[in-house]
Amino acid sequence: MRHLVSLWDTAEPDWRENPPQACKLPPHPCNFLADQEWSLFAIYDESVDRLMELGGGRFGPLYCLPICHNCRACHPARINVDSFQWTRSMRRTRNRNRDLTMEIAPVSVTPEKFQLFETFINQQFSTKTEHLTNDQDREKFYESWHQTQMDCTREVCYRLEDQLMAVSTIDLGASGIYSHYCYYDLDQPRRRLGIYTFLREIEMCREQNWPYLYIGFMNMKSKKLRYKEQFTGLEVLVPNTGWTPFEESPLSKGS
Repeated sequence: MRHLVSLWDTAEPDWRENPPQACKLPPHPCNFLADQEWSLFAIYDESVDRLMELGGGRFGPLYCLPICHNCRACHPARINVDSFQWTRSMRRTRNRNRDLTMEIAPVSVTPEKFQLFETFINQQFSTKTEHLTNDQDREKFYESWHQTQMDCTREVCYRLEDQLMAVSTIDLGASGIYSHYCYYDLDQPRRRLGIYTFLREIEMCREQNWPYLYIGFMNMKSKKLRYKEQFTGLEVLVPNTGWTPFEESPLSKGS
């Protein structure tokens, strides 16, 4: 808890005057590091912007922060939109996907979305879905990954004509976006659809004059999360200094 308090003292110095609702969740195996146990602290506030600013990362319907006893590898992360710069590789990715259309709507379950989602998680994570024997079970499984108790979540669907190529779920605040999850057609590797949806979310923030895209946690020990360091404008929330440019933080030095 001391680590969490030190983060909040820098992110929002007066947070004690109106603390978020919070509770400790039971420990479970870490999503990012093998042989590690993960302890999460769930937080709730009516303002999703505040949850993002305090470093919350969304897991299912909850915003959480890690309070692991023996590990401090995860750091809340965001992209400062004004500091973000396009690389040559990112421009190529954007150009390869100019033929895609984008639609933003509330979260909904359709057979088309679930088929893409199911194929993606089975290939990427070996998640088994054979137990989902009826439409109700399938819908609950999908919602457990994507929906939240707040009315701020939207799905962004990317299509090539009538073909669904990618779906990302985001939380919309008053001054920023939380990028929650993305699943996409793995048979289209040259499109780099996971990176492309990230880039489009940065553009969405820029179009709305929102300063930040919040992107969950940065963990330099996890191969799953190292891809985030390619984005310029990356900031991480660290004790004592608060939201800090990644290159100036201890993470960039391997500590």
